[in-house]
Amino acid sequence: MGSPILPDDDGIVLKMEEMQVEELYHCIFDRIVYLFYKDSQDFLHCYEIGDKQVVSEIEANPDDFKEIIKKYSIDIRSQ
Repeated sequence: MGSPILPDDDGIVLKMEEMQVEELYHCIFDRIVYLFYKDSQDFLHCYEIGDKQVVSEIEANPDDFKEIIKKYSIDIRSQ
């Protein structure tokens, strides 16, 4: 089975029925990283990352996208 999130010429194709609950998926489309996950109630959540440095790092190392995102995350609880 392939990825349930695929960039296409016309946009991003989502196959929600193939997504695992609480699993983070990503794709890069039009120089933006899109993050998707389906929660336990089958709601789809989507986030965009447009920062050029983050996008470039994820493009260069797509298998490490979770670690790259964590590197740039800020723990708002500590502020």
